[in-house]
Amino acid sequence: MKKTLLSLALIAGTALSVQAQSFLTQSGSSDTVAVPYVPGEMFVTNYLKSNIGTDISLVWRVNGIDTSSGWHFGGFCDNNLCYGAPGVFTGSYNPTYGTEFGDFHAVFNGDDAPIGSSTWISVRVTDPASGTSRNLVFIAYKSPTGITTTGTAANSVALWPNPATSAVNVSFNPNAGIRYATVYNTIGKVVSQYRVQGNSAKLDVSSLPAGVYMLRLQDGNGKVMSTKRFTRQ
Repeated sequence: MKKTLLSLALIAGTALSVQAQSFLTQSGSSDTVAVPYVPGEMFVTNYLKSNIGTDISLVWRVNGIDTSSGWHFGGFCDNNLCYGAPGVFTGSYNPTYGTEFGDFHAVFNGDDAPIGSSTWISVRVTDPASGTSRNLVFIAYKSPTGITTTGTAANSVALWPNPATSAVNVSFNPNAGIRYATVYNTIGKVVSQYRVQGNSAKLDVSSLPAGVYMLRLQDGNGKVMSTKRFTRQ
């Protein structure tokens, strides 16, 4: 069974659409930031600022966080405070941002993480006054020793929520050339295929029976660029 899906905008598709928003991210055209591993405490940053000429009060909350083996989450910081553990993310936070970029970053430590692995946190930021809302994904990845990379499809993919009920969100490096997302069951049968663009998509899995599935991201020639496992509840 094939399905067609419009790409979910974790990105602002054009410079014009970015400028129309009441707040901007430092990354500009992409709301997914992937940073390669460095020893010790490492920051994955996407600063925020007002785009309306005056200070703006934003509200943010965590959508999801990966707990991959070996990665340690050190907290998340906004323009006011740093929050040190996943357990504190029980509500929303409302820092104020001016017309200059202010702090907004995740903290990870991958010293114990296996080569080729990654971790991520997804944060939804909203301006209540205008209704502007964006999902920001912060990824840290650990490449094979001796290989320099700015983030391939395999080491900068985030998938959430997992387990899923009605939909799975996936984000990936926009330079990886991903064009298709294909869902396979445990015996290798294709159960859903989606055409995607940009660096993210929201995949409808509501019709799938409960169970374990594999999501394969493919380029325009059908080459598998990354595989992720998820559970449908």
